[in-house]
Amino acid sequence: ERAVARLARYLRRNPQVRSSLNAQNIGLALNAFSKWPDNPDCQSTASLLADMLASNNSLRHAMDGQSVANALNALSKWPDIPRCAVAADELARRLANNHNLG
Repeated sequence: ERAVARLARYLRRNPQVRSSLNAQNIGLALNAFSKWPDNPDCQSTASLLADMLASNNSLRHAMDGQSVANALNALSKWPDIPRCAVAADELARRLANNHNLG
């Protein structure tokens, strides 16, 4: 947990590094943070990554089926965080509209 929280803090404090993450990396990071959903560092950075997904259509469309699944599973750990809920809705919409994922 400490290592993942450290990664979360690093990404939160470094917007340039955060913005360099590709779609697969975001899905993997969200998945890692979701293992400790009550950890404040994991939660806050997941919210930032969710905001990236919610606001960037190209990023969502760059995700393959596994990345979408990872991200949706992770985001489900924070249903009461608005950014996470919006990102999950956008990913679910993509899944519903693209039958080729998977």
